[in-house]
Amino acid sequence: MLDNFKLATKFTLLLSLVFIGSILFSGFALSQALEQKAKDEINYQGQILIEMVNSVRSYNDNHLNNLLEPNLKNQARFVPETIPTFAAREVFETLRKSKEYSNFLYKDATLNPTNLRDKADDFETHLIERLLNDGFRDLSRRLKLDYLFIDTHPGINEETLLSIIISHILVVVLRPDSQDYQGTAVAIDVARKLDVPNIMLVVNKALPTLNFAALRQQVASTYSTTVAGILPVCEEMFHLGSSDIFALRYPDHPWTQQVSAIAKQIMHNR
Repeated sequence: MLDNFKLATKFTLLLSLVFIGSILFSGFALSQALEQKAKDEINYQGQILIEMVNSVRSYNDNHLNNLLEPNLKNQARFVPETIPTFAAREVFETLRKSKEYSNFLYKDATLNPTNLRDKADDFETHLIERLLNDGFRDLSRRLKLDYLFIDTHPGINEETLLSIIISHILVVVLRPDSQDYQGTAVAIDVARKLDVPNIMLVVNKALPTLNFAALRQQVASTYSTTVAGILPVCEEMFHLGSSDIFALRYPDHPWTQQVSAIAKQIMHNR
């Protein structure tokens, strides 16, 4: 078909194709450049806002709290302004009233926040869970750790659940009283539903006058779970007052021996 066209026509078509192609390529390149520029601008503004928020939190924590602390001792009402995260959020909300920053949002998303406005939604919870899991694995790899112990708050909350989910061994510490017995039953049931591979119990603050063998059998039978050890109440622990490592100061103490036995069981179930 092109053979029937004159040379001038062919040349014109070729130039037209090159021109159209150049326009399309230039438009695509310009679009990419403008998009990247917009991303860089947003990232730059975001970094400035993050630094601003961190500065507010630091100022609140290092200066305002020191000024307010004497008055807070006699204050019966909770003062949210003393929480650095609350102060940062309030300052940012004021900044958002400016049209330039109205599309930005600051949220110190956590699983168990002091301020309910910072409660993580489903997406943020999933992100925190992934970061927590990846962070622990990366920490263990970088520091070449054989074991990583996560000490969580008592009771069942989202933070505790996330820690349980990623654990290979769950050690539940309980005291020999009825209140702890009920909470422990809930924790053990949740851990089993989450398919935690190994679950152990440690009885803490047991009176030396108790029959430890009978107590071990009772707890193991109640929860159908291995009792890794029973830690007795000892005056030396209170006198030490966290000024030293107890096991190093009292290597032959019954408490230290029980901790050693618990550690061996954890290593055996690795």
